[in-house]
Parts: sequence; C-alpha cells; structure tokens
Amino acid sequence: MLPEKNISLEEFLKGLKELQVMSHLRFRRSQSGDPDEHDLIFLVCTKEPKKGAHIGRTCLCCIGNASINDYENFKDCMSTEHYDAILNLLFNFTYTDVKYKAINK
Repeated sequence: MLPEKNISLEEFLKGLKELQVMSHLRFRRSQSGDPDEHDLIFLVCTKEPKKGAHIGRTCLCCIGNASINDYENFKDCMSTEHYDAILNLLFNFTYTDVKYKAINK
C-alpha cells in the first residue's frame, strides 16, 4: 500500500501536535549504531480517560513498521473523525520513503 502523500518528520510531528497527540521519541538505532535497533516514535494520548496511554508507534528508519493500540474504550476519549485523522497521519508517515522522512537529508 502506498501513502496518500509523503510526510517528512517535521510534518508528522506538527500534525501530531495539531491532533493533540504527544510524540515520544526513542532513537535507539541512532544512539547505538546497532542496525537491529529501531528509531521509534510513540504516539501518546493527551485526553482522558486514556491520557498517557500509547496510541501507537511508528519507525523512522523503516517503511511499514508501525502499530496501533486498540485499548478498550480508547475511542471514547475522541471523536471518530479525530481518531481517523490520527490513523491517516500515522499510515502516511509509516509508508513514506525512509530518505524523505529522515532527520538529516
């Protein structure tokens, strides 16, 4: 599957902020140099009743490496449109070419 559009890291983080989702960056590959590690971005819910819960995660150094958490009652803390917008942003960034979404071009 291809994304609707390519999204850079800056665009992804800006989109998360606009959707009131906090990003938690964990750059293990970049810090260790170990190719078996990944540079991950966790999406953290900022709304009750699931404030602080990880909505999902995506990898900055891979294509297609992402997951979404489906907690019980998770969608209760946001509208369906809001949740779908988060999923769309996550999907587009996840399937963006690694060179385009890299921190340093």
